[in-house]
Amino acid sequence: MQIYELDPLIRPLEDNMHYGSIERVGIALNRELLLKGIGSTLIALVGSNDVTKSGNLVQVNTHEEQISAVLNDELPNSIAHVHRSAVLESQQWQVNHKKFLTVCTLHGPAEKIRERYEKYKDMDVSFTVLSSSQMDIADYGFNIVAQISNGVNTNLFVPKSEMEPSFMSSIGRICPDKNQYDAIRACLATGKKLVIAGPIQDAAYYRRSVKPYVDGKHIVFVNNASQSVVKDILEKTEALLMPVNWKDPCPLVALEAQSMGVPVLGYARGGLVDQVEEGLAGHLVNSFDEFVDTFTEVSNFDREKIRKNAINKFDWSVIINKYIDVFKLLTT
Repeated sequence: MQIYELDPLIRPLEDNMHYGSIERVGIALNRELLLKGIGSTLIALVGSNDVTKSGNLVQVNTHEEQISAVLNDELPNSIAHVHRSAVLESQQWQVNHKKFLTVCTLHGPAEKIRERYEKYKDMDVSFTVLSSSQMDIADYGFNIVAQISNGVNTNLFVPKSEMEPSFMSSIGRICPDKNQYDAIRACLATGKKLVIAGPIQDAAYYRRSVKPYVDGKHIVFVNNASQSVVKDILEKTEALLMPVNWKDPCPLVALEAQSMGVPVLGYARGGLVDQVEEGLAGHLVNSFDEFVDTFTEVSNFDREKIRKNAINKFDWSVIINKYIDVFKLLTT
């Protein structure tokens, strides 16, 4: 069995990615497969670093070249693990997809992935979803073989015992979907300091709903969400705030926070419902007023229990076994 992790080819891979959730998933899966003794090749954009230090990196410019790399090896039981619809749109995949197996992990809310992948559901593709919020697409004939969450490297996201939590944080793309505005309003209402970190995706939203409140003291903005920056912020975070306005299927930062023992407070939408065990790892609610009320519960969470739960449920060493089960099922 040989697995090919096909990177989305949006940006070159780095050891300390400034952003790129899907890229980091592919890196982690490739690393964990190799640790399990299973052949895995990461096919990523030209200019990428060998982030797993394995030598199993192929650099390409296009999705056509990704499929060519899979075909060139001519290995039995080859599986192309796809994370982006553009791979399936490539001429190389369209012509040659019967020469190998394709597993496609669906990233995005159900309504968007249904529209994006509808034409491939009858083309020998096995789909995995990240959370129960995406399972509606099974009603439309998609071959869903498993629900497998994203994971987290709990050996990297380790809390420092000497760090005293001193603020709330909101980490992610600056845009209406992530809804930093409600995080700001809640912190202003409760007198809590807030650190916001992430790349500005929607400049108009930033100018309208974030920038006017940033004073460098009570509301702080960091235009960066690299892995090291996220880790540094989470080390001092009382609670991660996620009042999201969309059905994010599996936000990595919620898992990274829990690995650090940080509770998650937010709205009960998308994959957060699967990720955040109510009362143990955080609180998810349905209104802004309820969201503000959760702030009074932060000191009641047991951060050691939050971390232990994250290790048992979401460490990549646990998640990879679920993927391996799928790969073995498809190749036997």
